[in-house]
This record gives sequence, C-alpha cells and structure tokens, in this order.
Amino acid sequence: MRNGGRQPSEYLNAAIFVAYGKLGIKYRGGSLLNGSRQAGTELTARIRRLLQVFCLLPSTPKSFQAIIMVVITVKTPAPQAEAKNLQEQKGKAAEIHEQAKGRSGFQEISDSEARFRTLVFQDNKKVNRVFDGSKIGAPVLVKNFDKLIKDRNLYLFFSGLNLNHLDVDKLMKIYLEGKKAPNNHRIVWIPVVKKWEQHKFDNLVAQMPWYSVEFPHPAKECREQLEKDYSYHEKPIVLVINPAGVVKNKNAHPAILRDERLAAFPYYS
Repeated sequence: MRNGGRQPSEYLNAAIFVAYGKLGIKYRGGSLLNGSRQAGTELTARIRRLLQVFCLLPSTPKSFQAIIMVVITVKTPAPQAEAKNLQEQKGKAAEIHEQAKGRSGFQEISDSEARFRTLVFQDNKKVNRVFDGSKIGAPVLVKNFDKLIKDRNLYLFFSGLNLNHLDVDKLMKIYLEGKKAPNNHRIVWIPVVKKWEQHKFDNLVAQMPWYSVEFPHPAKECREQLEKDYSYHEKPIVLVINPAGVVKNKNAHPAILRDERLAAFPYYS
C-alpha cells in the first residue's frame, strides 16, 4: 500500500541514509566509502534488527523518524550488552511511536489533555457534560475541564453502564492515593455504550468522587479506535496517560483489581 506516494521500503532506505548522515558515516551515490563500510553495514543491520524487535515497518514519515531517533541516540553495543540495549531501545521507540500515532493533522500530542481529546469525542468533536463527584451532595457540573486534566497523570476508566461495586472500590484507593501531594493524578470515568441509559449513568455518577463524562453519543471513529487499539468492548478498562500525553498502560484494570496495597501504582506498564 502506498502512503504519501512512497513505498515502505523507500522509508526504510531513507531511514538508513538519514542515520548515516547523523552519525558521520560517509557514502556517495548510495554507496558506502572505504573506512565507513563496516560502520554502515552494522548500522543497516541494526535498523533492520530493531524493526524485527519492534514489529514496526516504517511506512510513514513519523514511524521511520521513531527508528532514527533511537538509532542515533544509542551507541552500537558490545555483543554481550546487545539484548539489554535492544530492550531499552524498544521502550524508547514504543514511546516515540505512541506519540507519533497521536498526531492529528501534524499537531503533536504534547500533554494529557490533548491525548484525552483524541480518545473521547463526538461527531462535533466536542465532549458532553462532565461532572465532579468530589463535592458534598450531588455531583456538580464542571467548567474548564480541559484545564483540570492538562499536564496530569490520567486514569481513563472506560466501561459500560453495568458496573459492580468492586470496580468502584478498587479505583477509590487510586483516587485517595492520587490526592496526596503533589496531587497530580485524575480519574475520569467515560461510559461508552451502544445503548445509552440515562438513569444508570445518573445512579453510577452519584457513587463516584472523581470526574464522570456524560457520553451518550460517541463518534463512530471514537468507538472504533477504542475497540481496535485498546480492545474495548463495554467491559472495564483503565488507560493510564502520563502528563506528556503518552499512553503508559493500555489497560491497568487487571493490575488494579489484584493490587491490594497499591504496590504497582501509578501502573505504568
């Protein structure tokens, strides 16, 4: 499949030669010069090996950029250190690739609020009402929600409208832990269902001290993205997003259920 007029193999070749230039490996007319052949050959093999490890094919400018960023920032390891460095490089590339995936119209995802907007939206690109359950009495309508979640660790709790008390109880521990200094953690409940039932939403909101999004009309693309990228099918999942907008855990829900003492908090995978 073509992407922007280029074949994936063309991006791979471009990645290799950009890396050559960044590392001072000399070539002319597409051929390595004497004295640079060994380094160039090792670099080419290294890029291909990284692709195998990451299961990434640089089919777009952003994905081959992720490979370049890793290659030029890590020196060629000694054979005995190769496995460890590959694992470290995999982590770096995954994070860079995750940020690249979050670009819309070449606008970089630079914080948690921006990431939230790529995951939760209606056809009009707006989010419905948001309630704060932390106040005494009935949940109150939130104003300036985007400012409240910007540059925070977010726990996006996606689910249907048939929750049991265990899900709420387990998240309560995270909520209380997150309120400790520096108070940088926010839980947001986002029910995404095919059939909206307002009375169920109202009953559940009253039990939750965190933010809740009234979301009866998610965009088709929103549902498809959750299903494809996060295996969401109206069963609870918890996406963990760091202040930079990087998805650090695609589903921390299982870990949260079995973690009695918050030993794995903040649940970065």
